[in-house]
Amino acid sequence: MLRHVVRRWSIATHTFVCSWGEFTPTLEDVANISRLPVCGDRSPFDIALTPEEIDNLAVLRRGAPTSPSTSLRFSNWIQYFGDANRQGPCRLAAFIALWLGRFVLCDFSQDYLHGRVFPLALAIARGDTIPLAPMFLGHLYHLLNRTQLLEKSASGTMGVETLLNSGFLQVFLWERLKGLDVHSLPHSTGAMVPSCQTTSH
Repeated sequence: MLRHVVRRWSIATHTFVCSWGEFTPTLEDVANISRLPVCGDRSPFDIALTPEEIDNLAVLRRGAPTSPSTSLRFSNWIQYFGDANRQGPCRLAAFIALWLGRFVLCDFSQDYLHGRVFPLALAIARGDTIPLAPMFLGHLYHLLNRTQLLEKSASGTMGVETLLNSGFLQVFLWERLKGLDVHSLPHSTGAMVPSCQTTSH
């Protein structure tokens, strides 16, 4: 189901176009579902770092001590910065960067951190409030646009592999589409999930 809804995304209007009308995720939806801050005390585009934070930024950019091609891979990142015996000064920022790169500002790469999240992570780690909700919404629109363009260029002749925040979209559709079937999965612990979760990719 999720795949079919994504295919109805309009790049021109940033809405899902259906036979009964149009609908789209809004900033209010993002705030209610994800609890990300709508406002902040620091612009994400103008983050000033202290000399110590600049050193920590270099550590984050180097990533795990593996080959350069795998140093920012999620698994290596978690194994290196998640070591309980390694209490470095940028450990908190490393995990915030993982959260930002994997769940908030996920990209088409399924297994790598993007360096753009590191300054944001350092700012959040020191206590700054960043307006992540509008960033999340704009990034979601961007990914939906890219997915739509890829789908059109493939024209059904090949599979299209995409990476979207499917968890957010599932909850959004669950709240917006009345009558969506919800049931417990056989292997679940009783938690109720929308049926579209079983068909997401």
